[in-house]
Amino acid sequence: MHVGSNGKRSKTEAMYCPACTATYGDGNTSDLMLDCGGTVSFTESFVYLGSLLHYDLSADHEDVEARATCTTSAFRQCSPSGHTWRRTAPGGTSS
Repeated sequence: MHVGSNGKRSKTEAMYCPACTATYGDGNTSDLMLDCGGTVSFTESFVYLGSLLHYDLSADHEDVEARATCTTSAFRQCSPSGHTWRRTAPGGTSS
């Protein structure tokens, strides 16, 4: 765990996910003070294993849009002329 100290934020983050009937503001999201003197900060969203997680679990569309943007960028880098990739069958004909 990477904790914050001396005014620096921690690399480790905590996320409060309120119950259906509560709001994010209902929870105590002040920094967690650890016995070692470090802190862990709360965040409303973060990226975990390539997926965007949001406290209300409604940001799925943002995650999909972010992935689509990355995919589009990667394909453009592979094909600078903008041509679509085509599979070539054995013998040199397109399929």
